[in-house]
Amino acid sequence: TTVTKLISQDQRVTIPGLSAGTAYEIGVTATNIGGSSAEVVAALTPSSTAIRDWETDALGVAPFGVTRQKGSLEISATGISAWGRNAIHHTGALIGDVYAASFDDFAIAANQRVIWRRGVSATLGEARDGMMLRANLAGVGTVTGNPAMALGYFFNTAGVNGLLRVYKVDASGLILLGTAYTLADAADRWLRASVIGNALLFEYSADGVTWTTAVSVTDSTYSSSGAVQWCNGLGGPTPSGVYIDSVQYEAL
Repeated sequence: TTVTKLISQDQRVTIPGLSAGTAYEIGVTATNIGGSSAEVVAALTPSSTAIRDWETDALGVAPFGVTRQKGSLEISATGISAWGRNAIHHTGALIGDVYAASFDDFAIAANQRVIWRRGVSATLGEARDGMMLRANLAGVGTVTGNPAMALGYFFNTAGVNGLLRVYKVDASGLILLGTAYTLADAADRWLRASVIGNALLFEYSADGVTWTTAVSVTDSTYSSSGAVQWCNGLGGPTPSGVYIDSVQYEAL
C-alpha cells in the first residue's frame, strides 16, 4: 500500500492504519525551488505507542481517530491563547450525563499510560473531565448517573483550580480511590495517568518533562485489557471550556 502525504518543514505527520509489530518502509523526498532530492527509505516497525495532536486536521470537524459515545466533539484553533495550536473540545452546554469519546488507534491493553495537555478557557464552573483507562466500552450505558461513561479507572481533573482524583467506575457510579490532590493552576497542565498491574498513578507537569505525583493507589478490580475514553462534564456547567491536545499513549 502506498500513502503519499505532502508536508512542510518541521511538520509532523501521522500515518493511520499501521499495525504494531508489522514492518513497513517509509520513503521521504525533499522538494524546493531547485527540485526534488532522491528518495530516502527507512524501515519502520511501529510499537503500541500512539500520538494524537490534530495539527493537520481541518478546523470545526470531528477529530480523526476518535469515536464519540455521547456529545459533540470538534477540532478548534481557539481554546487557550498560549497554545497557538489545534486542540479538541466538546461544544455546547452540558444537559445531563457526560460527554464521552474513545481513541480508536490506542491499543487495547491491560497496562497503559496516557499523557495529555489540558487547558481550560472558562473561569467559572467545575469543568470536570479526565481519561478512563482499561475502559470497558461494552459497559457504556450501565453506569448509574453517568451512562455515557465506560467501566474502568477514571483519572479526573475538576475545575480551573481544582482536584486530581482517581476513581473506580462501576455500575453504581464513581468510587474514589485514595485521596484527592489539590492542584493549583490546573488551567494549563500536562497530565499523566498510568495503570500498571494493580498500581494506579496520576501525575502532573508544567512542561511535560518534569513530573510530580498527585495520587498513587492500588486496586485490583479491573485487571483485564481495556480501551481509553475521554469523559467531560460530570455535572459541571462548562464542558466546552475544556481543551485537550498532544495526547500520547503507550501500552506497557
